[in-house]
Amino acid sequence: MYIRDKKTSFALVADKAELDYFHQVSVKDCASATVYSAYCKMTNDCPAWLQAAFWLRDKMSALANVENIKGFHNKKPDSPPKAGEKLDFFDVVEISEYELILMSSDRHLSVLIAINMQSNEGTSKNLTITASVKNKNFFGHLYMVPVRPAHSFIVNNMLKKVSFK
Repeated sequence: MYIRDKKTSFALVADKAELDYFHQVSVKDCASATVYSAYCKMTNDCPAWLQAAFWLRDKMSALANVENIKGFHNKKPDSPPKAGEKLDFFDVVEISEYELILMSSDRHLSVLIAINMQSNEGTSKNLTITASVKNKNFFGHLYMVPVRPAHSFIVNNMLKKVSFK
């Protein structure tokens, strides 16, 4: 289902050399206590431009009979989901206080998002988001054409919600 990167031990959908897309970004001094609380802060109150992007994604993907994802839901469960449950449009693969592994897979591509929290000196924490994608066919490749440049912009904006700075 996933592998661990040999250098960082972060979860990936496939070996790094086999990935069709890889993006990793970290924020120092994360203001959240757990990865689940960080995820909730990042995905609640999505801006209108991101909601519009999800709407457009659903309309275009429907042409290839891809399931609508409808973006992030503003209301999250009070308690963290368990492995095997859904969190927004992702399947929860693993969850702990310091790691959340989310996956979305269909006949076109497999996406794995790993959110990891690491303690620094004192009470400071680093939060790292790793996105890895493996395309399965031409539509998967085509789907990633607009996602590739947009993903880092989206994630960087989401990370601002959990940073002390």
